[in-house]
Amino acid sequence: MAMLNMGENGVGFQCEVPDHQNNHEFTASEIEELLSLFLANNDGPPSPGSDSQGSMRTSVTNCSTNDDERKLRRMISNRESARRSRWRKKRHLEDLTSEVNRLMMQNRELKERLGRVLNSRHMVMRENDWLWMESMGLRARLSDLCRILAVMQ
Repeated sequence: MAMLNMGENGVGFQCEVPDHQNNHEFTASEIEELLSLFLANNDGPPSPGSDSQGSMRTSVTNCSTNDDERKLRRMISNRESARRSRWRKKRHLEDLTSEVNRLMMQNRELKERLGRVLNSRHMVMRENDWLWMESMGLRARLSDLCRILAVMQ
């Protein structure tokens, strides 16, 4: 845990803040607690001294409070943005994984289909060769019959 010091010139507070490495996200109650601690510590009585010092301290405190509030809001906003970014990245990875699985299945189906087509082609070529050989035999027989018929006439 890291310590968050949100004050300047002796005015402010400290609280423990989870490290960024743990990917901790603030819950709504944690945010409210941080804001209440922040506001409670910065709304205290002004330090003893003259009115000009008190008003100067108040203006510095108000300026510091506004800066600290902006920093806190920005930190919370950045955490939320990082959370959304991680969610988008996770969703994108899931989509890519799904696409890979779909394409692998499609590739397997296409390979099976190609195998069936190649097998059919092989069978057609064998049948074609057999028919060609049969036609050659029938032509030779027809030629022989034509010669016999010519001799008989």
